[in-house]
This record gives sequence, C-alpha cells and structure tokens, in this order.
Amino acid sequence: MSKDRIVALLLIICVLLLPLLMAEGPFTHNDSMGQGPFARMSMLYERTFLRVDVMTLEIFFGPDEASQIERLAAGTELTPALADSIADIALQAQNAEIHVQFKRDVSKNKFLKGARKNAGRALKAGLIEQAFYDEICRQLPIWYSFMNGRGILEGDEMFHQIKGDALRSVYRGTDGKILMDQTQFGEERRRAVLGSYLVQKSDFRQGLIESLFAY
Repeated sequence: MSKDRIVALLLIICVLLLPLLMAEGPFTHNDSMGQGPFARMSMLYERTFLRVDVMTLEIFFGPDEASQIERLAAGTELTPALADSIADIALQAQNAEIHVQFKRDVSKNKFLKGARKNAGRALKAGLIEQAFYDEICRQLPIWYSFMNGRGILEGDEMFHQIKGDALRSVYRGTDGKILMDQTQFGEERRRAVLGSYLVQKSDFRQGLIESLFAY
C-alpha cells in the first residue's frame, strides 16, 4: 500500500472515531466557562397549577457570550426588548453547557412529548428546518431507548456541552451510571438544544433570563 493511501486511510479512521473520542470519560464542568453573574442562567421549573418541582435548569456561557450579555444587561432593568436581545445572544452561543437535574419521576412518553414540543418551538422560530425537526422526532426514541421500562427517576441528570457545532449529550442516572453519552455535529443540533430553552413561549425562557437580574 502506498504512503498516500495509508495517510488517507488514517484520516478516514480519525473522522469516524472522532465522535467516540470526544465522548470518552466522565462529564465534567468546563473550567473555560465565563465568570460572573452574566455567565450563568438558572431556574427551578414547576408545574404552575400544582406547584410541583419538576427540574432545575442551568445554562453556563463562555467568556465571549457572557461579556456580550453583560454589556447589554449590567446596570439596567429587564424589559421585553432587552430579554429578546439576551435570548438572541444565548441562542447563537458556541460555547455553552446545559445542566438539568430532575426533581421527580417522569415517564418516557411524557419526556419525549415534551422534547418534541420544544423542538417544534425551535422550528417555528426558524432555528431549524422541517426536515431536521422530522429527523429529531424519529431519533428521539432511539437516543433515549435506555428509558424503556425505566423512564426518568428523581435525581437523574442530563448535560449538554456545546463547542462550536459539536454537541455532546450525557445522561447520568441517580446511581452515577452513564446511560447515554453521544456527540453529534451540526449547527442545527446546537440551535435545537438552545432553542428548546430560550425561544419565545418556551416554558423556561422567562425564568432563565430573569435569573440574570436576581443578583
């Protein structure tokens, strides 16, 4: 085999193995995230009518995104226009981490229904295309097949790590076992995840943005 063919073969192998390499090892918080009050959004999501705690949600931003938000928001009061501007920055973030901790048991069907609903909002906001939305709906039962007969248990955690257009998703059970760890690539994947939490009419957008002004 010629040297050029060997090099080409090695490059192909590297491309094929890259998602696995990026997913190796336990999920740890990235120390490169921004610092200060505008680098983190957080909220407790409740079912309003029953006031039942469902989950806690945190979004951490990189230094660039945190600085942009701080320039807009520092020393000001929150207005609808400012909320839109902050959400625009967050939705375009290319360095971010999302952490969800569930506060109650949830069935797989309810979880998937909510995931489709949130992806639909990203579609309506123009963040993703119809074909990609359809792909998400097809893939969700496969990605979360570990929930079969289990669902979500109180104390489970889910993480999303965004680096450019690489999206690593990790699901950790209450016993510390990693039930899902996958890395996917593409701008629409990043937008779909961020859009789930930050587009207009999202169940989470208001609470997340208001948390920036609670310091």
